[in-house]
Amino acid sequence: VTAGNICELLTEFAVINECSTAVKQLCEQKCVDLPIDYRCDCYDGFALDKEDKKSSGLGRCSQGCENKVGSYKCSCVDGYAMSSDDRTCKRISSDPEPWLLFANKHYIRKLTLDGENYELVARGFENVISMDIDMKERKAYLVDSGQLRLYRVGLEELDQPIDSYQVVLRHNVFGTEGQFF
Repeated sequence: VTAGNICELLTEFAVINECSTAVKQLCEQKCVDLPIDYRCDCYDGFALDKEDKKSSGLGRCSQGCENKVGSYKCSCVDGYAMSSDDRTCKRISSDPEPWLLFANKHYIRKLTLDGENYELVARGFENVISMDIDMKERKAYLVDSGQLRLYRVGLEELDQPIDSYQVVLRHNVFGTEGQFF
């Protein structure tokens, strides 16, 4: 590198847009390209953490956050109440208890949102690779790539034997690794 080439090299490196050329995501919400380097930014109602990479809600409210002059006020949606820390909302209604429903190859399982209860719902699959829920129709859809089947079953009937599930598609489920309804 000669003295004459230094300006050319600096100019060449300065035009790189780190935000658009990065292999992995640099910032959680917004990446702002600078002449040299980049900086992270947040959407309205969020602020950068100490490392200036992640955005978090102003005041760190677990649900609603209303900006006030120089402060904030947290709020909760129906069915939740504010905890003593004035930031965290806790569920007050116990009917019905929400569950995270998921498939893990041979089984359908459910887990309470607090992680306290973990239950087997259905078994006997060869390789469930994807599952989706139609909440309007209250139906679950499951792809078992081992049996080459797309099944449909009512949420209340998930614990029934697999042979009682409706077969929606037979044989042509190759490469199905995700679905949505």
